[in-house]
Amino acid sequence: MPARPAVRRTPTLAGGTKHTHNVFTREAPDIEFDADQSAAAIKIQTIWRGRDFRQLLFWLFSQTDVGYEIKMSLHRIKQRTLFYGLCKRLCFFASILTVVFMHQGRSVSPSLEMEQSVNRGITKMKTKGGLGLDNLVNQYDFFDWMSGVFLPRFQDLQSEGSGAFGSGNFLIGAPRLSQTRVATDSCEWKRFTGAHYTPITSLPTSGECFGELTHNNHATDSIGPWHDPDRYTPMATSTGDMRYIMDLQTNVAWTEQMLQELRATAWVGSASRTLRLSFLTYNDAYPMLCYVTISVKMRVSGSIKASVSAKSVFCHGYISPNPYLQMTMEAILMLFTGMFCFNEFREIASGMKIQRSLRGKLICLRKYCASFKNILDWFMIVLTVVAAVFWLQLHLELNDMEVDLYTKEHVDLERVVFLTHSYRLLSIASLLFHALGLLPYLDMSAKLSLVTRAIGRAMVDLPSFGVVFLAVLSSYAFIGHLLFGPHIKEWRTLLGAYETCWDMMRWSGWRFERLRMNFEAEAEDDATPLVTAAVFYYTYVGLMQFMYANILTAILMGGYQSVRRSMQEGSADYRFEKDVGPLARTMLRSFVRCAHLARLRLRHPRGIPRSSEATIFWDENRWLSLMQEIFRNHYHSIRGAVKKPVVFRTGTLLSEMKALDSVRGEDVLYQWQGYFRGYFGTNSMGHREVAEKMRRSKEVMRREAVRESKTADEEPTIADKKPNRRDSWGNLVAPAAPTSSSSGEDMAAVLSNAG
Repeated sequence: MPARPAVRRTPTLAGGTKHTHNVFTREAPDIEFDADQSAAAIKIQTIWRGRDFRQLLFWLFSQTDVGYEIKMSLHRIKQRTLFYGLCKRLCFFASILTVVFMHQGRSVSPSLEMEQSVNRGITKMKTKGGLGLDNLVNQYDFFDWMSGVFLPRFQDLQSEGSGAFGSGNFLIGAPRLSQTRVATDSCEWKRFTGAHYTPITSLPTSGECFGELTHNNHATDSIGPWHDPDRYTPMATSTGDMRYIMDLQTNVAWTEQMLQELRATAWVGSASRTLRLSFLTYNDAYPMLCYVTISVKMRVSGSIKASVSAKSVFCHGYISPNPYLQMTMEAILMLFTGMFCFNEFREIASGMKIQRSLRGKLICLRKYCASFKNILDWFMIVLTVVAAVFWLQLHLELNDMEVDLYTKEHVDLERVVFLTHSYRLLSIASLLFHALGLLPYLDMSAKLSLVTRAIGRAMVDLPSFGVVFLAVLSSYAFIGHLLFGPHIKEWRTLLGAYETCWDMMRWSGWRFERLRMNFEAEAEDDATPLVTAAVFYYTYVGLMQFMYANILTAILMGGYQSVRRSMQEGSADYRFEKDVGPLARTMLRSFVRCAHLARLRLRHPRGIPRSSEATIFWDENRWLSLMQEIFRNHYHSIRGAVKKPVVFRTGTLLSEMKALDSVRGEDVLYQWQGYFRGYFGTNSMGHREVAEKMRRSKEVMRREAVRESKTADEEPTIADKKPNRRDSWGNLVAPAAPTSSSSGEDMAAVLSNAG
């Protein structure tokens, strides 16, 4: 296409009909007024092309700290890895949160309403004489309570659904009465070495002693009256406990006769430790089943304590608006779990594959197990799998059950309740570890990892403080257990003493009056208990709350302040984060490169042609491997190269890269421009440009100082001194020597300028 001929335009003076456009005059003063737009555009493009060339030369001759570049590349790779890991972890967390909410979210409010209704109705049942579960004296009072109020209230509950705890709750089947007994030789003290030193000569029982109930002293022998000693035989329940079970009847009169027979045959005796009355109710409005258990615990001291436990479960886990969506989310959750488990095994295998010796493999495995992130991952995977197993067992149990609303037999739902309760705890624990597993991924940003870094800084002082703190807390817990355990139930056990000491340190309801009131009954005229309680309480509060609690707060705040100081402007960490650039730019580079590769692959289904390889920008891993290879060629170790400055000219670095066999035939300068100048519109050479300008300004100042020192060494006379001048290149210009014809005024001017 031929060039457009230039047309000369004559400017018009003020008052004329034409006016000259002055846009090009402002941007390029050297463009003549008579140039047309095409010539002006060519001129401007030439100017800017020269500017880019000069900027390119500026960067090529600049100094590059390759060790610092390796450090930043490693940090960017870590950021990208943590970002992708966080995205996958969030998807995993969202899937398990959705599944758990589908399983339990709809049952939270109905379970609370139903369980509270049953508990409230049973605890308010009292006989005409005022006998209730809260004022039982012995085990026979429990039989009187069942005969007097429990059975009459429940006689219409099965058919009409109205009774002791509101309408809509139907009694399914008959109640079950069971007990747990201890063995004859369950007194532990009789097996001690010094048991024969007791001063008691005639024991109240000959060969029989019934102690507290533990996991290994359950009675397994048959019991009964003298004429039928094997009438009641223990049976293993669905949860594995050995109990003496009696299934009652739905008929009130027949059940009353069975209770009288149990009392007459001494079914409950000195060896009995727990009585349980269990029954099942159903509410069709939810629909939910509620398995109710009334437990009466009988201790060795003779005290009786009754409690009501109501556990509600759904009739089926897939009674929901979208059961297929729930099944799909469960399959996705299992897929995520398998993927994470495979990644963990692959990480172990890849680490051990590098090591050749057995010792190296064991060291690699120890490092893997010492990582907090890996421990959280395995806890998360194991809890998720175990919760899924419990969920599967629960629904296998529910599918095998066929419950008739008008059945006359007892419906045992203990195993279903156990599986439901276990699954609920496991799923909640899995959610907790999933939430904790997100914390290590916050290290991709300095601001996101503020809390974790503060705790990490404080961990330097926390272990030593924790040892002293735990020693003092344990001392007071032991002293309180021995001192107040016989009088106050909160201090009766050692674990309860630890909990009470912790509550005292937090001022959660524990005051000195609670300790003083338990000692006033011992001796009114003896001040020893009062002084003992006062010394214990106030020394503990003063030492633990006002000293150790404040020290712990100071340690945590010190770690936080240390992290905040490292992030302030001007610090090394702040400069490094600024040089690395924002996280969005690092991820955008990866996304743009992936999108470019996808576009090329879609355009060329059989592969990317050779002519298009130059348009594919290298990723961070490629640049890192090339720079590390150059370091190895210069006999530098990779680990030491990151810590000490090793400086190259950028042009020299690119020349050495081009000489490598792995990049032969590729345009290294093009790749360098695309990577370091930002191939998607952002500039990542800012810190290098600032550093190069500072280096050159320091070099200029150093040269000026050298020149001035050389000039000062000549020590010229006052008459020879002239004001220093510099030319347009910044060089010093020597003053002209005065001629013999200079007048006195000229000499005075020279002296004044020199001064």
